[in-house]
Amino acid sequence: MFKSQPIRLRLMFWYSLALATGLLIFASLIWAGLRHNLLQARQDALQQRVQALTGFFQHEDTDESLAARAEEFSLTLPADTRIELRSNAGLLLYASPARPLKRFLIASGDLNARDQVCRMRIQLSLDPVDEMLEQLALILALSIPLVFLVATGGGWLLTRRALAPIQTMAEAARSITASDLTMRIPVPQAKDELRLLAEMWNGMLERLEASVYRIRRFTADASHDLRTPLSAVAVTAEVALRRPRETADYQEALRRILGQADRATVLVSDLLTLARADSGDSHLMPEVLDLCALVRRAGEGLLPLAEVKNLALHFDLASQPVWIPADPAALERLALILTENAIQNTMEGHVVLRVREGENTAVLEAEDTGCGIAGKDAAHIFERFYRGDESRGKSTGGSGLGLAIAKWIAESHGGTITFTSKEGLGTCFRVTLPLEGVRPRPHPVP
Repeated sequence: MFKSQPIRLRLMFWYSLALATGLLIFASLIWAGLRHNLLQARQDALQQRVQALTGFFQHEDTDESLAARAEEFSLTLPADTRIELRSNAGLLLYASPARPLKRFLIASGDLNARDQVCRMRIQLSLDPVDEMLEQLALILALSIPLVFLVATGGGWLLTRRALAPIQTMAEAARSITASDLTMRIPVPQAKDELRLLAEMWNGMLERLEASVYRIRRFTADASHDLRTPLSAVAVTAEVALRRPRETADYQEALRRILGQADRATVLVSDLLTLARADSGDSHLMPEVLDLCALVRRAGEGLLPLAEVKNLALHFDLASQPVWIPADPAALERLALILTENAIQNTMEGHVVLRVREGENTAVLEAEDTGCGIAGKDAAHIFERFYRGDESRGKSTGGSGLGLAIAKWIAESHGGTITFTSKEGLGTCFRVTLPLEGVRPRPHPVP
């Protein structure tokens, strides 16, 4: 029940409890310390009176009786002291006039008075000590509640002021919706934990805004790219059905429809791959394989595409097998993406697939002599659905998902993918992967 209360009330409860406990301990220590000192002072005073009485009788050389001398000494004492003298037989020799003492200290002993030995008893009143302690108790009883109330009120105000930024942040966060993620939480000027919290919230909102923007852009681009082949299929079928045609015309229409269906199928497959990667359901199954053999197999599968464009496809592979732990299907798809990307964006010249072994890494390179990547496109080349207007434009027929998938495959295997490019001279994509014995690590899809 207590944990369900607002944090302000819980803070005030613990603050008040700690304050009350501290004040009570402080008052108790003050009272006990003063009492001890006062009692010690009265004890010292009593011993001084004993010594004074003993000295008085030892040095007094008169013919007066013991009672007369005791009365003379008693007149020099304060009213808080009483003296009794008794013989060894217990007979009362002298007693100070009756003075009411509520509480007192007692000191007794033998007294040598020239030719006579008797028993002395001195009482010292504790009334001054009790009065002073009562005054202190009264002061503490009045001041502690006052201090507690003032401190508690100040603590309440300070708590409200300290938690005010949290209330402001909560109101600002309440106004942030999925349709408008541009708002930010106000950052307090004080360099404290609340400022750190606000900065962390704003950082999270920035990342969330970027993620939502990417999702919206991804959805829009995917819808656009899927609508294009579907529209082409619908238009082709509609034109073919407007009037009777020859068999060859129908076959041509069906070929166009089949081509658009293949394009839509490839796009849906790429979207499914990215969706599984986003959800962590990619199910990569690494095994030790030869990177040289895999790259050669992937490149030879695309030889017809290179021959159609009159491009030379060269293999520059290591003389010895390069063993790496990788998922065969995923890594072959990576090699196919890089090879097809190089072929599609090269008008003339050649494409080189290169594999070499570095220090604890295997390196795969796909180099072409194409038009290169424009400077404005370099920062976005691995983004989904991104296609440069000139260097890697829509004329290639790609969906803009290939390089995003390639980047995810490389990083999911514990590797990296980079590129170097010069406009008009060509591009080289370089993938580095750990050699056998290095465990691949999961990596989020780009």
